[in-house]
Amino acid sequence: MKNNAMLFAVMAAGLMACSKDPAVPANLSNNPLISTFDKEVDVVVQKFLPKVNTVGLAVGIWKDGESHVYGYGEVQKGSGIIPDAHTFFEIGSITKTFTAAATVQMLQEKGLGVDQPIRSFLPSDIAPLTKGGVEIAFKHLLNHSSGLPYFPSNFNLLLANPAKAFRNYSENDMYEFLKKGKLNATPGTSYEYSNTALGVAGLILARAYQQPYGEVIQQKVCGPLGLYETKAVLERFGEKPDVERA
Repeated sequence: MKNNAMLFAVMAAGLMACSKDPAVPANLSNNPLISTFDKEVDVVVQKFLPKVNTVGLAVGIWKDGESHVYGYGEVQKGSGIIPDAHTFFEIGSITKTFTAAATVQMLQEKGLGVDQPIRSFLPSDIAPLTKGGVEIAFKHLLNHSSGLPYFPSNFNLLLANPAKAFRNYSENDMYEFLKKGKLNATPGTSYEYSNTALGVAGLILARAYQQPYGEVIQQKVCGPLGLYETKAVLERFGEKPDVERA
């Protein structure tokens, strides 16, 4: 299904550049160590590197109207290629902030607010999602108080490769879960971090604009902000981030 990648992008909270053994070669960096600023950044990074198991990292700083990008280590173990401003990293759940921004914009375009119940934005065979007499509204999805669980009950991250588990979980799988209508709490009464809730918001965006989630985010968030190298699917790289993962 074309929106499978959307669910992967919205729900995934993946880590990037992980390795079982410390792997950052100390001598690989594009930091010129010329200015005081360069050296201050290097001091911070050198203190950080021994504490993590990473293949490579890129440090981006905006200061006094100028951008500074420093790369350390490699994009892939043994490649000798240092990460830079154009290296693709998996941003995981930072995607949720993009989803929330696009969702609020979609509601505003329709003259609606975040108190709007989500039921009319989902297939008609899904009953209103309620508990304790309260129906899920958009604000509950976006602030993690919907009562929806961390992951849907029909999603099992432990039985498969994590990336494949996300990619193979389709919108129809999500709809089947929602038809059960089981919430952990009355919407708006308690906080529970929920990949499911933002997955639902992503599905709603795709339905509302009749476009794949990734295209919606590029049009509504990434394009206006100039984030031209932020994408849901990296076709040019076989749908894999440049930086090695565990």
